[in-house]
Amino acid sequence: MARRPMTAVFFVFVVALSSASPATAKATPAAPPCVAPPAEVAFLRASCASTLYRLTCYDALIPYGCAFQTSTVKLARAAADVNAAAAELARLDAMGDAAKGSQARWAVSNAKTWLSAAMTNEANCADALSSTGAAVSPAARELIAGVVMAKQYTSIALSFVNTIPVS
Repeated sequence: MARRPMTAVFFVFVVALSSASPATAKATPAAPPCVAPPAEVAFLRASCASTLYRLTCYDALIPYGCAFQTSTVKLARAAADVNAAAAELARLDAMGDAAKGSQARWAVSNAKTWLSAAMTNEANCADALSSTGAAVSPAARELIAGVVMAKQYTSIALSFVNTIPVS
């Protein structure tokens, strides 16, 4: 199999990263940052404890504690907003925490599919960059770090979506 020219590889990864980077995702948060009350802080700590990246989870989402309060669906949406996956969860958020039925199951399934695919793409992107030998450049190392952070945000959002009860 022929190798793509390095510039084309970087272009693909930069485009992929720009659509899912934490900096871009933070530009459209779930709600304006606030000082979360103790109940929301405790809820977030407990929720983040079940993720692979509990510290990243807490640090990224605590500014939006007033937006999710103690709602699992709103927490998943806030995590997805941080990761730019909000469109998959918007319909479910409108249904509220008592989401039931085929539409709720579809929305959760769709969000899981989107987030799983995003994690796969992010992992492939980081692996491909690392394997090209380009990681010796400071710009490439920064790009890889951004992809890894985006993957962590995606993992956190997927973890929360997996806890949404639907029937």
